Amino acid sequence: MYKLFRSLSLLVCLLALTQTAFAAKPAKSAKPPQTTKEKLVLMPLRLGDEDKNLQGAMETALVEGLQHRYEVFSGEQVARKAREIFMKESRNTSRKECDETRCLQGIAESFQSELLATANVTKQDGGYFLALSIRNLYDNKDVYSKSLGCRGCDSFQVVEKLKELSGVPAAVVVDEPAPARSATDPESALWNEVKSTNLLDDYQIYLAQYPKGKYVALANSRISKIKEAAANEDARKEQQVWAAVEQSGGEADYQRYLNDYPQGGFAGLAQIKVRKIQDERTAREQQEQQALNARRQQQAAQADGNNASDCVYPNSNDAAPTWVCDAPVDGVEVGAVGSFGKSAAGVAFMKQMAATEARVQLAQRMKVQVANMLQQYLGARGAASQEILDRVRSSVTRQISNETLVGTRIYKSRIGPDGTMYVLVGLDEEAVQKMSESTIRISMNKDTELWQQLRAGKAQDELASEIARQRVQ
Repeated sequence: MYKLFRSLSLLVCLLALTQTAFAAKPAKSAKPPQTTKEKLVLMPLRLGDEDKNLQGAMETALVEGLQHRYEVFSGEQVARKAREIFMKESRNTSRKECDETRCLQGIAESFQSELLATANVTKQDGGYFLALSIRNLYDNKDVYSKSLGCRGCDSFQVVEKLKELSGVPAAVVVDEPAPARSATDPESALWNEVKSTNLLDDYQIYLAQYPKGKYVALANSRISKIKEAAANEDARKEQQVWAAVEQSGGEADYQRYLNDYPQGGFAGLAQIKVRKIQDERTAREQQEQQALNARRQQQAAQADGNNASDCVYPNSNDAAPTWVCDAPVDGVEVGAVGSFGKSAAGVAFMKQMAATEARVQLAQRMKVQVANMLQQYLGARGAASQEILDRVRSSVTRQISNETLVGTRIYKSRIGPDGTMYVLVGLDEEAVQKMSESTIRISMNKDTELWQQLRAGKAQDELASEIARQRVQ
């Protein structure tokens, strides 16, 4: 008994000394109380199929707001756990689906949380409706519930509204230091800068730096809207231009529209308008030419007794302009007439084909013209035998073809009673001289030895010019 009493006495003394020692130590400065955030599970966002590609960006916006007050669990980790629990509960019960309350409690419990948040984004005509609810699953009470309407909003603005929807009251936000995004989250810092400029190039910069970033879907959506707006603006400007062109109705204005908008919405209509104007002008010019030719034929008939009716269209008794019958035309030194039958391809095409035929005939006549020049110049001077002269004539005329006469001028055109197009193609005196001189010079360059004995000390250009100046009688 004595030993027990002594042991208790020693223990009391030891406790007294320990308390004294602790009391003697200087008190440490008190630390501010550490605020522990409640855990909260954010279920996958419920939204329409048309906005599914933006689910990640929208959930991120909710998390940014909620994390001011809570330690938030979200995203794939929550979705995966939800699938696991729903499948497990469904197998363990006779029901095909899990009881929602029990399954949600299981999800929250797996993250050691009592709070679970659900959010909806519903698209309506003219905007969106947003709703967020936070519920304590164990006492079955709503902790937070709020909804917002966003009239006229696009998906980009919805993300900003979700931050507002999930944010804590202003007083609480002010008490907490603002997150240093530029230092700890460079992607968010870049995104905040990009969305403030709202420029296409800036969104492209973000996508290049973060091709798998958390704002990729939102960036692509914004790029699409910017491009769509630009396309709408281009279409509006084109509509204005076309309205001005239609009001003018001039060929030059239609052609200017086609130059500026070769693939424009009105390009086909503009082409039809241009062709119609050209066809009308051609028809008008033909009528004027016909009237002029009729007056000239009448004057010529009165002057020399020539009856214009002596020239008629082929397969017709209708009188034709005398040039259709190869009568001389003032100002045309050498000419030829070509024709082309009526075609659905249009007047311009018919004229082109008739002119091609006329140039074939014109080439033959130019060969005769140049050959006569050579005969008249060289034969009169006894400069060569007939054999040499024939060889020279053959060398020169080989250089003349219908291709070399493509640039010749169309002097007259007329559509006959049966719809056939007649075209007069010709050369004036100066053009004949230039073409003849050029042809002779080409022949000299190709057959140097043949021409050497004919030059008689004259320079090549001098001889070619003298021959070409011959007036064939």
